[in-house]
Amino acid sequence: MFVRAKKKSESRWQVQVVSTDRSSGKPRQKIVKNIGSANSSEEKEALLELGRKAIIDIENDRNPVLPFADPEDFHTPKSRKPATNISLKTTKEEARINRGFEMVMKPLFNDMDIDVGKGEVNETIGYLAMTRAFQPTSKLKAKQIISEQFQKEIDLHKIYRCLDHLADNEESIKKCIGRKTIDLFEDKVDVMFFDVTTLSFESKDSDDLRNFGFSKDCKFNDVQVVLALVTTTEGMPITYKLFPGNKFEGHTLIPVIEELKRDFNIDNIILAADRGMFSKDNLAALHNLNIKYVVGAKLKTLSKAKKESILSDEDVIPCVVGKELLWTKEIEHNASDSHKRKLIVSYSSKRAKKDASDRNKLVDRLLKKAKDGKIGLDKLISNAGTKKYINSNGKNQVSINYQKIEADSAWDGIHGLITNSDLSPQQVIDRYRGLWQIEDAFRVNKHDLKMRPIYHWNPKRIQGHICLCFITYSLVKQVQFMLAKAGLKISVKRFLEELQKIQASILLHQPTGRKYLMPSALSETAKNIFDAFGIIPKTSVQPID
Repeated sequence: MFVRAKKKSESRWQVQVVSTDRSSGKPRQKIVKNIGSANSSEEKEALLELGRKAIIDIENDRNPVLPFADPEDFHTPKSRKPATNISLKTTKEEARINRGFEMVMKPLFNDMDIDVGKGEVNETIGYLAMTRAFQPTSKLKAKQIISEQFQKEIDLHKIYRCLDHLADNEESIKKCIGRKTIDLFEDKVDVMFFDVTTLSFESKDSDDLRNFGFSKDCKFNDVQVVLALVTTTEGMPITYKLFPGNKFEGHTLIPVIEELKRDFNIDNIILAADRGMFSKDNLAALHNLNIKYVVGAKLKTLSKAKKESILSDEDVIPCVVGKELLWTKEIEHNASDSHKRKLIVSYSSKRAKKDASDRNKLVDRLLKKAKDGKIGLDKLISNAGTKKYINSNGKNQVSINYQKIEADSAWDGIHGLITNSDLSPQQVIDRYRGLWQIEDAFRVNKHDLKMRPIYHWNPKRIQGHICLCFITYSLVKQVQFMLAKAGLKISVKRFLEELQKIQASILLHQPTGRKYLMPSALSETAKNIFDAFGIIPKTSVQPID
C-alpha cells in the first residue's frame, strides 16, 4: 500500500491510500481509503501524513504487533518509488540550473575553512565567489544569478553586508588562502613573485583610498587603487595588499614583505620582482629583513664603468635556460661588504630580434612624420619610446638623433638581474623568467573575473570586493593546479566555460506535482574534470525531494 495525491485541478488534490493487485497478471490499483481533498500544498502534505498513519493502522489490524512493540516500527510504509513511465506530454521544464560550479567549486570553498562568523554568512560568500567565477557582474545581478542558477534566494542587503564581513576579516582570510596554497605544495614553495597593478573606478571623486595616480591601464582621468600581489611560480595566490591610488609602486614592496614575514615562514624563499622594485632603499630593506631576492635591474641607469663592463665581451659564459642558449656574465654589485649583491647579465638572440623590431617600428613612425630631416612639434608622436630618439632644434621643430638610435642598438637582447642569493646565473634567470605568471594572474582578475572597473565607493565595500575577487581567483587557481596535477592542462577561461555547460533541467510532472532533476550531457572535457576530482556525476533523471 502507498499514499498518493491525485491532482484534480491546478490547486486541488485528492489524497488516497492505494494498493496494487497483481492477481490477474496485470497490476491494478485499488483505492483502499479516501483520506480527503486538499486545496493547498500545506493541506496536501497534512493529508499525506494522515494517509501514512492510516496504512499503519490497516496493516496493524491485519498483523498486530506484540503489546510492548510500536506499530510504526513494523508497519511504516516505505517511500513509493517515483513512476518511471512519466508522459512527456504532461511534463514541462520548470527551470534550468548550473550544476558544474556547485559540484566542483563548492566543496573546494568549504575546504578552505574561511570563517567570517555565522555559517549563513560563509555560505553566502561561497555563492558570491562561485557566481563571480560563473558570470562576473554587479551584486544585484549576482543575486539574480544565484537564484536562477543555484536555486538559492539571498537578500541583496545580506550580500552587501557580506562585503563588510570580508573587509573586517581580510587579514585572516589572506592567511587562510596563503596557507592553503603552501599546503598544496607541501611546504616546498621556494620562490615567490611580486608585482603591482592599478584598478580604476568609474568615478572622479577621490578619498583616502581612491586617488589619482599613474595608471597601468592608461585610465589617467579616473581615480584608482594600487593592488600588490604575491604568488607562487605557478601563479597560485599567497597574499595581496591594497594601497591608495597615488602610492608609488616602489613603496609597496616592503610593507607586503613585512606582512609575509609576520604571517609565514619565508626565510628560505627567494622573492622575484620586476625592475620597478629596484631601488637602493628596497634592496637594503630586503637585506635587513633577511630576504633573498632576484630583482630586475635598470642597466642604463648604472655607472659608466658598469655599463662598459656589461657591453664588453670579457668573461662571457654560455648557459641553457629552458630550451634557449644564453650568454651570461656575473658582475659584482656590492652595496657594502656586509650586503653582497651580484649583477647577472644575459644576452638572448631572440630578445635582441624583438628589441630591434620594436625600435625600428618607433623610428619608422618618426620617419613618416619627417620632412627634410625635421619634424614639427604639432606632428610629433607623443610616445615615451620615441622621445629618446629626437633632438630639439627650437622653432617648434625636432630632428631624429641617429647617434642615440645606434647607441641604443648596442643594448639589444641584454637583460640584467640583481640578486643577493648564492644561485648560479642559470638558476637566477630561470627563477625570474616565471614572473609572467603574476602578470597572467592580473589578467585573469581584471578580465576573466572582472575585478575592475570598481563601482563601489565606500572604502570598506571596496576592500570587501577585492577580497571576494581574491577568494574567487584562489578557487579557480586551485582547480587549475589540481587538474594539471591530474594531467589535464586547460586554461582558466576554458575551465570556466566547461563548468558553465554542466547544467540540469528541473522537470515538473504536472499530474502529480512531482519534480525531477535531469542532468545535461557531459562533454569529454567535463568528464575529465570530474575524473580529476574523483566526482561521479549522476547522469540519470533523479527525483527532487
